[in-house]
Amino acid sequence: MKGGFILSWLIFLAVPSLYAEQSALLIPLRGGAAELEREIQQNCRELERLLVAEKVPVFTESTASGITRFLRDFAEKSTEADELSVYLFGHVSAGTKRVSLSTREGRLSGTAFAEAVLGGKAKKNIYLFCTQSAPLFELFASGNVRVLSAADDPGQLNPPRYGAFFIAAKKELGPKASFEQLAGRAGELTAAFYQSSRLAASENAQMFLDGKRFSYPFDGRKTASVAVHEPGNEDLTVSELRKMLSKKWKIQPCSEVQKKQLTEARAAAKPYSDYPYVATSRSLRLTLNPDRSALAECRETCYLNESRNFLNSFGRVSAQILFPDNTFTDMEAAPGELPLIPGSLITVQTTIVLPPPSHLPEFHFEWPLQLPVPVLNTEIALVQDASAKVHTGILPQKTGKEQLLKNGLKIGFLPAFSLLPDEVARPARWVATTLRGWEDFHRWTTRMSDRALELSPESRQFLERLVKDAPTQSAKVKTVYDYLNSLRYSTVPVGAAAFRPQKIDQVIFQASGDCKDKATALAAFCKELDVPAWRVLLKRGGTVEPDFPAWQFNHMMVYIPELEGFPDGLWLDPTDGATEFGDLPPGDAGSLGFVLKDHSFEFRKVVLSGKIKNSAQTEIELDKDPAGKNLHAKIVTKRTGFAQYLFLQKQKKSFPGQKRYAAEKELARMLPGFSLESLEPDTMTASGPLHSSVSGLNLLPADLKSLFVSRERTRPLRLFDGRPVTFTTRASRKDKPFPTRSFERACDDFSLTVNARDNLLVWRAEFRGGDLSPEAYRKIRAILLEAETAFSNKD
Repeated sequence: MKGGFILSWLIFLAVPSLYAEQSALLIPLRGGAAELEREIQQNCRELERLLVAEKVPVFTESTASGITRFLRDFAEKSTEADELSVYLFGHVSAGTKRVSLSTREGRLSGTAFAEAVLGGKAKKNIYLFCTQSAPLFELFASGNVRVLSAADDPGQLNPPRYGAFFIAAKKELGPKASFEQLAGRAGELTAAFYQSSRLAASENAQMFLDGKRFSYPFDGRKTASVAVHEPGNEDLTVSELRKMLSKKWKIQPCSEVQKKQLTEARAAAKPYSDYPYVATSRSLRLTLNPDRSALAECRETCYLNESRNFLNSFGRVSAQILFPDNTFTDMEAAPGELPLIPGSLITVQTTIVLPPPSHLPEFHFEWPLQLPVPVLNTEIALVQDASAKVHTGILPQKTGKEQLLKNGLKIGFLPAFSLLPDEVARPARWVATTLRGWEDFHRWTTRMSDRALELSPESRQFLERLVKDAPTQSAKVKTVYDYLNSLRYSTVPVGAAAFRPQKIDQVIFQASGDCKDKATALAAFCKELDVPAWRVLLKRGGTVEPDFPAWQFNHMMVYIPELEGFPDGLWLDPTDGATEFGDLPPGDAGSLGFVLKDHSFEFRKVVLSGKIKNSAQTEIELDKDPAGKNLHAKIVTKRTGFAQYLFLQKQKKSFPGQKRYAAEKELARMLPGFSLESLEPDTMTASGPLHSSVSGLNLLPADLKSLFVSRERTRPLRLFDGRPVTFTTRASRKDKPFPTRSFERACDDFSLTVNARDNLLVWRAEFRGGDLSPEAYRKIRAILLEAETAFSNKD
């Protein structure tokens, strides 16, 4: 195939007269994540197939030099009678100063790319189905060109879905469809996808045509609408819906086998009628090739209780639908086109082509087993070359219901899994990898990242200036940590940059970096200060299985085994900018970390190193104002540790109006009828009527009370990141005393005391940390309900 490409290209260069008037250039840029990489390759293959069928010469270039060379040569050889269509998929980045393309051999300036495309006399059609297509659009929207981009605003969804729906439109409308028709139809399919998925549309295409720009629906240029299920269709009968569908797809009577299949699925799904759909069967066939590329063939059969989209696929899928009136249809459609009629049984087949691993050390593939709905049966088949040894497993833990087959797995019923706030458990997934062991993983990781540990002379001079006033080693480490913690978080999740840290000079110059950039800089600076420091990989918010070597990590931090003042070592994470020295942000503590030592590795549990208390203490002073007409309140809240971290994170993300609204909401909860007068970060003042009732119940901290609104929880919880937290509220009232009252309750994980005497009322709620079992949750909730009964509507 490669030889054929070279021959076609040589013919084009040598004999312009033999070259067809229309040509197409496909540019698959980097995708970064494996899922996006697969989507890019799938879209390019499907588009190439359609163009070849139209007898359009197709060329593919993915490197900066190859792209510019092709465009330069095309500009020299083509004439005004020729036409070039350029299709761009993958990652484009855009900043305030420039736009650049992430090619397979480095960055290509957006300006240089635009100049190369627009050179020559041929007509140009430019299709921007990449990330940041809106800023790139601006470089082309002039002159006699036609431009179509997936988004009309830089803030819209990246990567976009529009490109896949454009391919679907091209396949549906055929080779005679015009530029405007294809653009309009793709817009309709995209809008239909969001509508049927009940999602807010997060992308909107735009075109440049005849010197003018239009956003979808292109100022009245919209083509025929697509038949999809809409909320208003619920009043239609099945036969009326079928009549609508028959205009687009062939509807046939079900066979007896299909009728039986529909009846059995209806019966099997009946116990789960409160779910929008039930996955009656799911299957995966994974074929691994000798070059570590793979083919994943997925088949999913679902019984619909409601009209809700259940597909995450962006491309077209093959589907068979058995309708509730015992008719069926076979179709190829985009997910948004599927007619989602309650009582139907839909079988969808998708094929995913996985390219050979490029940046990860070995082949790695994950497939979710548990879904937000029940799964009745699952079967997995693995086909592999004899030379490749594939390790498979179910993470984070085995379901206990799997049955080993030859080169595969069969699993019975899997309950629905919808993750609720603060839960520790994670849904099960099936993982396949060719990684032989953690030793290989350690070698690959250090090879990818150790170069970034090297300090340049400029970085050493910067470090000297940074710590020159710090008197001790601990103070120097704190100074370096505080500096890195203050830098803006910024990441480039594309290609090798998704795994390889930036050089420290870049981090300093740009004043930004992601977790691996900051952790690498911290470790390098510590070593320069003669403080041993190791980087640590972990899965924040999840679990790592040390008995199953595979890529299981999503975060990097630092471990210092020896430092004065920290006899048990010090764990540091300078990523998010709100964590004080010695503390850790949520999701780190309790995780199992993969420690990257100089020439070895070890697994070690991440623990809180500093002796930082986690508390929120509120002081409320109530007294008559000087005129004696109103009750004045001064509320001061002091927070430490994790409570302070949560408060700062909320403050950082809020505008002044939002901060005031949050304070007024908290005031209305504690002191109903009071009006906010002034607001500072830790203090607010308010006034209310003299007859205001101050309920002890209202003084219970909202951060604690809101966690126990559910009647029960079925899975373990990790509240406050598993840390001990103390909430204290002291209310003093000078105008009249509180009724004398005492309340004290405790269980294994929690205690609550309330004491009121004379003019003082004190609440103290103490959570002792660790994971909370469902039984402990019920006990704590019972204590809070008892307190609510005891203090309801009482001063």
